[in-house]
Amino acid sequence: AFRSEKCEMAARSRVATSNLATKLRQCCASGGRFDEGTYEELLLSILREEERERRCDSLASLADEATKFLDVRACTWKICANLLHKMQKKGKKKRERMVKQVGLVLLVLPAKFEDGTKGKRKALADTLPDAEKNAKEGRDSWWRKKSKQKLWFSRAWTELLLGGTPDTAVLKLVLPRLRDDVLPNLQEPLMLSNLLLDLTDVGGATGARSLGALLDLVQQHGLECPRVYDKVYRLLDQKRFASLFPRSGKGEGPILLSRLLSSTHVPAYVAAAYAKRMARRATRAGPPSAIGGLALAFNALRRHAACSIMLQRAQLGTGRTVPLPAARSSLGDSSQTGSPDEGKDPFCDDQEDPANAHALESAFWEVGLLQRKHYNPQVRAFATLFDVEEASLRSRTRDVDVEPLAQASYTSMIRESARRPAKKLQMDYVEEVPNFLFGTQKDANCFPGWTWAQ
Repeated sequence: AFRSEKCEMAARSRVATSNLATKLRQCCASGGRFDEGTYEELLLSILREEERERRCDSLASLADEATKFLDVRACTWKICANLLHKMQKKGKKKRERMVKQVGLVLLVLPAKFEDGTKGKRKALADTLPDAEKNAKEGRDSWWRKKSKQKLWFSRAWTELLLGGTPDTAVLKLVLPRLRDDVLPNLQEPLMLSNLLLDLTDVGGATGARSLGALLDLVQQHGLECPRVYDKVYRLLDQKRFASLFPRSGKGEGPILLSRLLSSTHVPAYVAAAYAKRMARRATRAGPPSAIGGLALAFNALRRHAACSIMLQRAQLGTGRTVPLPAARSSLGDSSQTGSPDEGKDPFCDDQEDPANAHALESAFWEVGLLQRKHYNPQVRAFATLFDVEEASLRSRTRDVDVEPLAQASYTSMIRESARRPAKKLQMDYVEEVPNFLFGTQKDANCFPGWTWAQ
């Protein structure tokens, strides 16, 4: 039954592909030209198709044709852009449905731009028998120019993302392609900055992908947005910090955070606040998250020399070093605290603005706590990375590669521990099995009522 159903689907797909190819060639009846009006009617019939299976088959066939021919791609972008612009004046339900359908069409089109003014047959109109006869007339078509293709590509995607509230299902499909295919080809990619800023608040995979696209705008397109650091800083609460290092070991958040703090133009108070908050989160996180947070904090301290004073206070025990009782108080444990003024940590963890967190006035006592008190030996060993003098922090150390740590999970940590060679311990072998626990009958009388098994 499964094989017959699969064969039926394949046959239906072949029929849809054949029908679409026939209808597309009817749009090029004039030879060398592409009839946009006829093609628009064909595309609208696909978008308005009620049966889901037939619509999916038509979209798959359209993707095959658009991959091969530039005129199909360019005219599809233009029709979609104009259609989305008209839908802004329609009702909410009708607009949302059409936006979803158009979004699916744009997703199946490859971001491919070609020059069709030269002799190669890259357009569907060039494949017809009478195309060479009308070649000079067809060479003036707008879709043959690469600049026009990029123009309508940019307009179509801008209308989809900014023309109204995008569909959530479409956004989940768009975000994986946004950084590689959409942003590099938009004429004005900075227009998406506000949308990406709002999506970073969602958290999870959507927030991480939005943050990655936002960092591309900052680093490649010169976006000046101080709100980026404030937005991401708010995401580093205890619940969302653990989501940066998912149990599956496929988190992109640590890599994006490393990119965010990689610039030396980041203010020192921002880098210090990030390092302090990540170290504080590491004290309560699981082993994979704790190691990742410590790695990000170490890189932030190393890249920004003004932040190393926090580590120096913790090492020398001078200034505002936080003793262990006050550290327990900062973590919410009031069972053992010192005097009111003893070891008060000036860092405000509840402050959402890095400028008001007072991180530069604090000490990095969390590292010492992890070195002594964490239950996992790998975390304790990794925390010793901070045992370096301030003068040697930049000269004798290097940045920790965050990408392998972003793929870490409990399973990978257990496998790494199992691969390590076991320590060889001295064993004492005896020829005779002892009859008493301590070797003599007198010692055995210390346990009245008990008899030894033979």
